[in-house]
Amino acid sequence: MVAGHAISPVGSVAALVPPGDVHQVENGGQELAVSLHIYGANIAVLGSSIRRRYDLEVRRSAGSSVACVPS
Repeated sequence: MVAGHAISPVGSVAALVPPGDVHQVENGGQELAVSLHIYGANIAVLGSSIRRRYDLEVRRSAGSSVACVPS
């Protein structure tokens, strides 16, 4: 289920906060694209949401396989 979509121009910046923080990024072009994600929390304490699977039906996330690196 897609709640919405956005096409962002080169050099754009976006902020995602709940409830819109569950997202998917894809490159619609043929050239190399870079997506930089910056998180404002200490993931060593709070854990990471990277590579988690979110089940929209039950609105919960499954575990992550990414190790947390202390900052």
